[in-house]
Amino acid sequence: MRYLLVVGFYCKVYRREPLSRIFVNNKLLDEFNIRNCEDNLSIISIKKDIKNIKNRHTLQPFPSADPRNTWWHEKQFNNLKFYEIETDKQDKLKFCIDIHNDDNNYNNGFLSSSTLIQLKNFYFIPLYEKLLDRLHKNMKEKMFTKNYVWYRIDNNNIFDLLNTTQWKAKNTKIINNNYNHNEWVGHRNIGGNGSFECELEKKYGIFIKCKKSYRYQLDKPSIEYMLDKYKQYENQRNID
Repeated sequence: MRYLLVVGFYCKVYRREPLSRIFVNNKLLDEFNIRNCEDNLSIISIKKDIKNIKNRHTLQPFPSADPRNTWWHEKQFNNLKFYEIETDKQDKLKFCIDIHNDDNNYNNGFLSSSTLIQLKNFYFIPLYEKLLDRLHKNMKEKMFTKNYVWYRIDNNNIFDLLNTTQWKAKNTKIINNNYNHNEWVGHRNIGGNGSFECELEKKYGIFIKCKKSYRYQLDKPSIEYMLDKYKQYENQRNID
């Protein structure tokens, strides 16, 4: 089966862009510098959009392009890298995003400025539309029951790798995910050298990583947004 690996960073560059190397099962997939792209989910813009939504009349329908999704997706999914991967002969996958980032003004024990990155998007999505539709339908049928609270607490998005990704710094510091204290890789501004690591195994014939596969979440609007972006990227690449 073919999958789409999606990687996206936010980065605040101090002087030099950090270098990223993406490995799949210890094979180099890509190497690139992470461009300056700061988190633009500003409080001002969010409040403005929410205010416009709240000012709608109660009976007024949302337009086809729901503004709640439009502003979120455009700001949440930017600066993306796409990789199509074939996995027919593999039962396990190990992803490693190696980061070389020693850009700072450390001097005599003091550090006040450095280049910081945030792994904001890290998805592994099957390129099989019927499967995605079937999984989404199954989730909806089971989700809105007495188990609804469990679904919300688990944050168990089956194709979002951030929920099980570790940051391993060169100084041996490891950041694990802790949702109870809002401490997880996707919320951290990280400096220094290290790597983001995640391992996947096949379950029910597909690669997923979740705590309870029978009680999963699937963010279909976000996945569709990324797949549309990938199609645009493919079209531009073919023209070149």
